[in-house]
Amino acid sequence: MSGPHRNPFINPLGTVVDPMGPLDHHDLEEWTGKPPPVDPATQAYVQSYSPQSNVRRMDRSSLPPAVLLVLGLEDKRVDPEETLRWFLALKRSRAHLPPDILEARRLLLLKQPGVGHEGPQDLCQRAQQDAEVILFLESVVGNKES
Repeated sequence: MSGPHRNPFINPLGTVVDPMGPLDHHDLEEWTGKPPPVDPATQAYVQSYSPQSNVRRMDRSSLPPAVLLVLGLEDKRVDPEETLRWFLALKRSRAHLPPDILEARRLLLLKQPGVGHEGPQDLCQRAQQDAEVILFLESVVGNKES
């Protein structure tokens, strides 16, 4: 789970069973086949790998090194509210840990107004987003130049 996540698909079951959801018939075929899963066994299986449904209280051994969630607030394919809920759940799952551990294993959210699923369309905005992701990665890994 560590590293940058751009528009993460975090609620697969909720997305595929929602008839008003953002997936078209090609997406549904890729993710589920037709029709979307309705039997309890299949739904339980899909739910088992849903990041949103599997946030647990973290300890030092289960805490990922660092996470950056990149969120386009105009995303029509991944509901920004789901990403925000996941971010808050992750934040709550680690709130009991000491500040030095949390600082070393950061959880950050980069919200981008006016940006959709494919990321910024403007070249300058895209370069800025890429620079922010690179800065995040460098802060996590450190500059290893010799």
